[in-house]
Amino acid sequence: MTKVNNWLKSAQIRLWPQCCQLCGDGPLDFDSVLCDGCLNDMPWNTHCCPVCALPLHHDAICGRCLRKPPAYHRALATFSYRDPISHIVHGLKFGQRLYYGRFLGEQLAETVLRAEHLIMPDVLIPMPLHRKRMIERGYNQAHEIARPVARRLELPIALDIVARQRETAEQSRLNALQRCRNLKDAFCVTGSASGLHVAIVDDVMTTGATVGELARVLVVAGVRRIDVWLGARAPLAR
Repeated sequence: MTKVNNWLKSAQIRLWPQCCQLCGDGPLDFDSVLCDGCLNDMPWNTHCCPVCALPLHHDAICGRCLRKPPAYHRALATFSYRDPISHIVHGLKFGQRLYYGRFLGEQLAETVLRAEHLIMPDVLIPMPLHRKRMIERGYNQAHEIARPVARRLELPIALDIVARQRETAEQSRLNALQRCRNLKDAFCVTGSASGLHVAIVDDVMTTGATVGELARVLVVAGVRRIDVWLGARAPLAR
């Protein structure tokens, strides 16, 4: 009986934290992760490049997108990737705090609904994990974010269009050039994609190498339009 109670307590904590995960205030309403005060203080990605969502002090297209436009059409990101968002993303990816995925997904859905001149996609594609990493982690954090987005926007999630066919090193440990080399032949198309408008969903984009490689593969497969929807976008490294 003790083991069952411990399991139930662990499952409850993973799904509902009960108190604010930043300041500790509580109890929270069911399905909440942060109190209103901490939510208001989050690093919202208010001003950014309208193409790649890079955090900026203005809303003009960034120099990198002007020099070399990405394979996708438009990226949206709710937050700038800095504390405490980095803590939240890390907790989702490595700490099994699935409620962070729900939080990021709900906020991302709001970001999409507020976006101007938005064209809704036909389907959402969570950034795929390699099978080995999926087994180790037990879930795909991008899929956890995509779930509430799909529910709120009434969009389907496609898990059978692309796959990660090759295990790669953690991108966060590599420099820009190593990231590109690390992703060579990492993805393959496993289902029909021709003519679709898709939105790739991911937790965070740093250099854009991973999303760029997946977008390139989808373009080759005949995808009509690609958007990128992100929980957070990293600013330029200083």
